[in-house]
Amino acid sequence: MTYHSTTSNLRTHLLTIHPGKLSEQSEGNQPPLKQARISAFLPPSSSRGLPAARQASITDKLTRFICKDMRPINISQGSGFKDFVYELEPRYTIPSRATITDRVVKLYDTTKDNIIQTISGQKIALTTDGWTSLATEAYVTVTAHFINEEWELKDVLLKTIEAPKSHTAENVAKYICGVCAFYYHGQRG
Repeated sequence: MTYHSTTSNLRTHLLTIHPGKLSEQSEGNQPPLKQARISAFLPPSSSRGLPAARQASITDKLTRFICKDMRPINISQGSGFKDFVYELEPRYTIPSRATITDRVVKLYDTTKDNIIQTISGQKIALTTDGWTSLATEAYVTVTAHFINEEWELKDVLLKTIEAPKSHTAENVAKYICGVCAFYYHGQRG
């Protein structure tokens, strides 16, 4: 055995010549620490970052929350919202408004493409609903109804359009034609 100032040689010697002695020693009770470890004072989640897949999943859910519940994008920048998210997942980093805006646009495009794919080749019936907001702004909502291959009745809200003109048959027909052009790229069927 070579003698140097490190414990590596001693450890190697014990592992090869006296393997039972080393394992007995390591299994013994450790004396209590005289000083607490710093990790005892930190929140348990702060020791590691949030995995990228989990970060992306939460951001996706945040984007869908904003869209489904029609919330303003800047809801994610409020101090109350940040406190709430921190309580749920301290490692999550809330994205900027620009990032969320970009994700909302992508979700819109994806949803539109999914609707086009869902209704393409279907025989659909359209219904309209004229309504007025609390701010007395008039709107027309166009919905498609169809029966899928499994004989289930399905509805897809196609578009809600601000309708500043009165809800006459002529104006509603123009709104419907605009929606059809939007989804069918001008094709009639």
